[in-house]
Amino acid sequence: MTRVENRDTLARSEAHETVLESLLAGIEASNPSQVIESTVTVTGNDLTIGTDQYDLSTYRELIVLGGGNAASQVAGALEAELGDRIDGGIIVTDDPVETERVTVLPGDHPVPSERGVDSTRQLLDRATAADEDTLILGVITGGGSALMPAPADGIDLRALIETTDELLHSGAPIREINAVRKHLSELKGGQLAAKAAPATTVSLVLSDVVGNHLDVIASGPLVPDPTTFEDAQAVIDRFDLTVPEPVRERIQAGVDGILEDTPKPGDPVFEQVGTHVIADGMTAIEAAAAVIEDAGYEPLVLSSMVEGEASEAAKTHAAIANEIRATGTPIKPPAAVL
Repeated sequence: MTRVENRDTLARSEAHETVLESLLAGIEASNPSQVIESTVTVTGNDLTIGTDQYDLSTYRELIVLGGGNAASQVAGALEAELGDRIDGGIIVTDDPVETERVTVLPGDHPVPSERGVDSTRQLLDRATAADEDTLILGVITGGGSALMPAPADGIDLRALIETTDELLHSGAPIREINAVRKHLSELKGGQLAAKAAPATTVSLVLSDVVGNHLDVIASGPLVPDPTTFEDAQAVIDRFDLTVPEPVRERIQAGVDGILEDTPKPGDPVFEQVGTHVIADGMTAIEAAAAVIEDAGYEPLVLSSMVEGEASEAAKTHAAIANEIRATGTPIKPPAAVL
């Protein structure tokens, strides 16, 4: 349960109490333990994830691989559900929790680090060691792009950090930022899936990306990459980025066809990969709305697709709330805007 230190101050009226409870409900609904409990079950040898089933007796080993801010919490929840059926694995995170069977290694966010590189190398080695008798539960959560750095050949961490800094200050959308980052990595853009093949991989995704674009979440290590070296070059040119020479040389080599591109949709490496978005923004919104409704208010969910600064988004929410109170449009009070 989430603890609120200044609860008495925040919940100073019935309405404030309802708002606080709705926020807490949204947080709890997105808690990895809650999410795993509701989406992953084991009955005998049958592992059910969402609507898909896997016969554990057909695999020699079951391992957990992945990374992100909440990845170790997911790994811990999987251990609670699967117990000694898990044979091991590696998770890279900056928010570790104690696990018994999965090794939790350090990474850093938002700026990638050398220890993150070392941890990710171990993750890649474990993925490469998997075979057709391995079932991999791939844990992908927000923050994975920085936490799991794996600079491609010829690219060192400094060049990667400098390029990332240029991208983040360029005003480029996240999809275009990731188009470049994927082509400077050995893990991003479906390359983790390629290294894990021919193992069966089930990707469990906690999405922090508006629209749940799988190739954007943690830069899509287990899904096809729709972007190309040409796209990466176009981003560098369009935003007039100053990138280290090794980065420019690698991108150009890819454009010239000297380097193999990231795996694309239809690539055989994805034949044994399944993906489940087990929680996203709407998970929290729906839980919050249920509390609002139970308290006697009409919930108005504006969108789960809002992007930008929270302070700016709040102005629109507040304006609509004022309209509801003044005119009863678009819904009549008592109401709550989410």
